[in-house]
Amino acid sequence: MRRFALALVALAFLLAGCGSSGQNASQVLSATSANLGKIRSGELDMELLFTAKGGGRTGFDLAGPFALHAGGLPDAQLDYTQIAGDKTATQTFIATGDKAYVQIRGETFELPQKTADQIRSTVGASNGLGAIDLSNWVMDPTLGDGGQVGGADTDKVHAKLNVPAAVSGLLAVASQVNGASAQALSGTSAEQVQRAVSSATIDVWTGKDDRLLRKLVIAVELSPNATAKIRSVLGAGVHFTLAVSNPNEKVTVQTPQNVKPYPGS
Repeated sequence: MRRFALALVALAFLLAGCGSSGQNASQVLSATSANLGKIRSGELDMELLFTAKGGGRTGFDLAGPFALHAGGLPDAQLDYTQIAGDKTATQTFIATGDKAYVQIRGETFELPQKTADQIRSTVGASNGLGAIDLSNWVMDPTLGDGGQVGGADTDKVHAKLNVPAAVSGLLAVASQVNGASAQALSGTSAEQVQRAVSSATIDVWTGKDDRLLRKLVIAVELSPNATAKIRSVLGAGVHFTLAVSNPNEKVTVQTPQNVKPYPGS
């Protein structure tokens, strides 16, 4: 189950029509899923939180503009905030298409060339969120109006979450980062995951006109009967949000000033 948490984190480094008239929830979700790989830029807001039985929380938040380039570094300025109860710590990842930096406690360091090359090869060769098939993540979907989200009028699909399928999809995304092969959960593994959950829902907001994902929210609450091993990783529940505002619009990232060599490089 630890790979489930790592798969969600991996999404941070991998970022990606028609009207709703006459379409049902499954058709809307299928069209949105088919367009995931087309999201190449925008304003990212992603949060992953694990809640403990007593109400404490751990996780992270990632926010900022990004633009992907085939075969190269992205343009990005992403604030990564680590969350542990009431304590938070933030650092900023910056990429300008040819170089990568990190800002920590007010100081900016250029990442070593080897690290920048690893990011370039991973992100540049990725199909973004195109590895995910959202239509397989849902059960009993319903369709409604989603209002204005991420700069567009949206439709909203609400459904029960197919937890094993969602975990398998996120592992497929993670495999694009670490180069390892990912296998879908099945048989006993899938049954163990499903039994650990008392409730699991997914909400998807998609553009009415372009069927591009604007927001995705997953909420999972664990059953009291979940094993100690699963609870040690996921706590009492998991809440995951991924939002992309103004997809595929131009993104500009400024080269940072007063840059220092990365320590130890």
